[in-house]
Amino acid sequence: MINIINARSLFHLVCVLSMFLIFAGTSQIDLASAQDDESESNLLGINRPVLRHNDWYPFIEEYSQQITVSNGNISITLPLVLVPQGGLSIGAAPLTADDIDEQVIGGNTDDRRRNFGPDDIFYIMTHEVTNQMASQLGSPLEPVRGVTWGEAHEICRSWGGNLPSEVQWEYAARGPNPDFLYPWGPNPNLYPLSSEILPADQNTGDISWVGAKHMLGNVAEWTSSKYQPYPIMAIVDIEGRENPEDTGGSRTVRGGNYNTPVPIVSVLTRFAFPAGASSPFIGFRCVFPYPLTLTDVN
Repeated sequence: MINIINARSLFHLVCVLSMFLIFAGTSQIDLASAQDDESESNLLGINRPVLRHNDWYPFIEEYSQQITVSNGNISITLPLVLVPQGGLSIGAAPLTADDIDEQVIGGNTDDRRRNFGPDDIFYIMTHEVTNQMASQLGSPLEPVRGVTWGEAHEICRSWGGNLPSEVQWEYAARGPNPDFLYPWGPNPNLYPLSSEILPADQNTGDISWVGAKHMLGNVAEWTSSKYQPYPIMAIVDIEGRENPEDTGGSRTVRGGNYNTPVPIVSVLTRFAFPAGASSPFIGFRCVFPYPLTLTDVN
C-alpha cells in the first residue's frame, strides 16, 4: 500500500514537473520571439534615425549589397551601400549637435534641414561607375568620364536606378554631423586627395560615413538636379528641379576631382554644367531604392 501511494505520488509529481517545463519552455520561446520582434521594429537606420556617424559605422558592411544588372549581353555587378534614416544640415548651416537631436526627433526643420525618414532610405553605389561597367573605352576600373548628363541618366535608369538628387548626394557624402565638411570629418588635411585618377574601388581616406568612396576626389559627379538656388529649393521639387524630361539648361555637379585639392573643395562644392556637354573631370554613380527586390540581389 505504501509502495502504491509512493508510485502515485511520483506519477503526479512527474506530471506537474512536465507541465511546468512545457509552460516554462513556451514562455521562453514567446519571450525570445517578442524580443526579436522588438529589435526588428527598432532597427537603427531603418526604423529610427541615425544621429551620429559613429552610430552607423558598425552597420556599413551588414547593410551593403551587390546587385547584378545587364549591360547589353553582359552581366555586371554593382556594389551598393545603404544610406539610412537621419538628417542633413544642407549647405553651411551652423547647427549644433543638440539642434540635430531636436530636429530629427521632434520633426522640426528650418530651410536648411532635410530629414530622411523611412521612405527616404536608399542605396548608393560604393564607388563611381567604371568604364567596364558602362562598356566605355579606357582603363576598365577607372571611373567613366566624358559622358553627358543624359547619357549618365540613361545608364542608371537602364539598371533600375537613377542619378542621385543633389540632396541625396550631399547626405551620402556628409551625413548627420553638421561639422563634417569632408567625407572623413571636419579636418581638411587629414586625407589629402590624389592628384591623379585612381581605380574607382581603391580604398583611400576619401570615404564617407556610409562607406561611399571618392565622394570628393577622383571625378566630380552628375546629380539628377537642375542647377537652382540652394539649399532652400532643394527641400522640395520646385519648378521641375528633378524633371528628367527637361534635358536643356544646366544640371548640378557635386564634389571635386583629382585636379581640385582640399580645402578648395568640400562636400559643399557644387557647380552648374550644361546637361548636353561632357567633361574629363565629371563622372557619376547611381542610386537605387530601398528595399531592393530579391531578384536584384546578387
